[in-house]
Amino acid sequence: MSAQIELRLRGDFDQLSPVLEAGRAILSTIPRVGEDEELCHPIQVAIQEMVTNVIRHGYESDPDGEVVVRLLARGLEFSCEIRDHAKPFDPLSHVYEQAVDGSMPVREGGFGIYFALSVMTSVEYERQGGDNVLMLTRIFDPMDVESLTEEVDAEGEPVEDSRSTLPGGDR
Repeated sequence: MSAQIELRLRGDFDQLSPVLEAGRAILSTIPRVGEDEELCHPIQVAIQEMVTNVIRHGYESDPDGEVVVRLLARGLEFSCEIRDHAKPFDPLSHVYEQAVDGSMPVREGGFGIYFALSVMTSVEYERQGGDNVLMLTRIFDPMDVESLTEEVDAEGEPVEDSRSTLPGGDR
């Protein structure tokens, strides 16, 4: 099973709410994952942080800037592509750096991409033509969702229980 949503947003902060809603909707199509707020919420926050960075830093809050967000769920894989026409910027080269002794950061900024790197399976940046393209991917391990009731295979499809069922529903 797969599901996809594409959003075309203006470069203003009022556009963040649809990103959260779309993220929630796509994540809810992944068997068992969409039911688990502890798995979904950090992913939604990571996406919101990346779109916020495009609006704030890429477009400098210019409402004429366009951000295209493509969300896709296929099996146990979730991906989000964020594409913009702002000046070239590789967020992976600006990751938050903590001082060696664990005290205050070495420099300001980079917390959003640091967070995204911590919750996603992979984060990749590429400059395509005149666009910045950031790809966030999270592949859910079936073990991530083992506490939920129904088993799923590697594609995220429910696994039928092959054990026999006794009359009255007992095993």
